[in-house]
Amino acid sequence: MKKNLLTTIEITDTHIKLLQAKVVRGGSVLSLCTLRPVADSRDEGIVKALKDMTASRTIPSESLMGVIPRRLIILKQMRLPSQNEREIRKMVGLQLVSQLPYSVEDVVYDYELLEKESSGYVRVLVMALHKEVSRRYLNLFQEAGLSPEKFIPSSWGLLGWLIYQEHRRKISSKESVLLIDVDAVHSEVCFCHDRKLFFSRNIRYGVKDLGGDQMKGLVDQVVLSARNYRKEEMGPEVTRAVVVSTRPEAALLKEKLQEEMKIPVDISSPLENVLCQKNMDLSTLKDQSGLSFGVGFGVLLSDMKKMINLIPQEVHTVKQTRLKIIQKMKFAVLLGIIFLLGASVPAIRLYQKRTHVRGLEERLGRIKPKVERAQQTLRFIRAFQREMTGRVMMVPLMHELNALMPQDVSLRLLHLDEGGRLSLQGYTVAGVSISSFQASLVKSPLFKEVNLEYATKRKIFNMELTDFKITARWAAGRE
Repeated sequence: MKKNLLTTIEITDTHIKLLQAKVVRGGSVLSLCTLRPVADSRDEGIVKALKDMTASRTIPSESLMGVIPRRLIILKQMRLPSQNEREIRKMVGLQLVSQLPYSVEDVVYDYELLEKESSGYVRVLVMALHKEVSRRYLNLFQEAGLSPEKFIPSSWGLLGWLIYQEHRRKISSKESVLLIDVDAVHSEVCFCHDRKLFFSRNIRYGVKDLGGDQMKGLVDQVVLSARNYRKEEMGPEVTRAVVVSTRPEAALLKEKLQEEMKIPVDISSPLENVLCQKNMDLSTLKDQSGLSFGVGFGVLLSDMKKMINLIPQEVHTVKQTRLKIIQKMKFAVLLGIIFLLGASVPAIRLYQKRTHVRGLEERLGRIKPKVERAQQTLRFIRAFQREMTGRVMMVPLMHELNALMPQDVSLRLLHLDEGGRLSLQGYTVAGVSISSFQASLVKSPLFKEVNLEYATKRKIFNMELTDFKITARWAAGRE
């Protein structure tokens, strides 16, 4: 496998885009850019297209990245009272409990630090993907004989494209930019500043709507996104916009946006400033009905230090464990072969045989603990798989708590024992919210024996919080 060969595969409603770049000194150089229309949108049709596109190509697993469309991802901004990396990750998980329409155990999420405040707070951007969606994409790749290392949000690829263009043009990244990437049937707007993504949104308008009757709808949705970004104070004020498209009709979109938003609007082709091998001709891509390759180019060519990765963590765990087991087993088999070869040579003198066997026995004694550890690891994997198969789901409980819990209440511990005894521990800024939360639990037909064990005030970062613990019995039992 070539470790210096990066690959991205983007599956959209209309096309599958396969791009590769070679890592060279000073950056990456595009070496392959191909696409195929999605003739059959069923999973079987997509798998067949992937197989056809990759059958004769080198696709290293350790550098294969799949792209997840923005419309399938939940994006949240959070302000958290800690600047410690471990504490931030724990707080993100706790906050997602009350901000997602389903259980945290059912999503894969990652986050990026946006800003550290002098008060001790931080602002982060969180991206979450339902595990069913992640598993579907993983199955598509695996059935096509591919093993992706990462699942990258499309918004992250567009951020990378902007960073790459600013680097090539030697433009300061301190400017706040609204990026509008126009693809076949969807467009994506990204609000970027200082090499960071503050907000993004998918819009159901694309190339087919440029210059047509639907142009007004596209413009309205972009303007609406900008207003919402400003109203919610998600980031710095936008100072310019960039429309990413190869179509000449994009000039009309530029004109309309300048009239509505009163800021400079530029048009940029996704192919601009892209470094590629000498035998490649990118000019043919301009005729591909205005399709955008900005996402793939951004992932491959930018120098972003961190990539948001939404692939399930167990994929990495299983991969690493299997690799270690295979290496240890190969070593054990090699030792066995050496032993058999040594014992089968009749011409070797008895003393040499005994010395050789003794040496092998000593080496086998040293490798035995490693083999035992490998067997323990195998047992752990099987137990882990059984545990994942029989995992207890508490969807009704989490939905009921999410409906009853005030917005300013955050849970840091939730425990449900086999007898249906529920323990909730958390904190809030307003103490009256605890009483409200307890009263709601009492009124709910799904909880019995509701008791407030304690409510204690304390200060964190000059902010007074109230810790509390509530116990109850879950009347519906466990699923």
